[in-house]
Amino acid sequence: ATTPGFAITHQAATAFFHDTLGLDPDTASHATNLARKALHIPAYALVGSLLWWVLPDQPGRAAIALGLALVIAVSDESLQAAHPGRTGSAWDVLLDGLGAGLGVHLARFLSRRWH
Repeated sequence: ATTPGFAITHQAATAFFHDTLGLDPDTASHATNLARKALHIPAYALVGSLLWWVLPDQPGRAAIALGLALVIAVSDESLQAAHPGRTGSAWDVLLDGLGAGLGVHLARFLSRRWH
């Protein structure tokens, strides 16, 4: 069982893949799940880069930003696990951490180019 809002979102995305791209319903559902997982990376790249930018310029800044992003990711998945009809996922935390690492790296790179 899923929560109503989640089910509606999943159905709408699956309908998009089915109606727009002509995928069969099973493949469209798989494409929806893949897209949902893939979106963890850019979302947490934004989180990681924003955390890096707001932290003071100090040794360990990148590690602190990445650590804070992981705390947010674990908290988010824990909240999902506590919600009826939802599950928490270590895989999602891994994707979130990858995205946060990319975001921190990008922020560091851009900062060096601008200064």
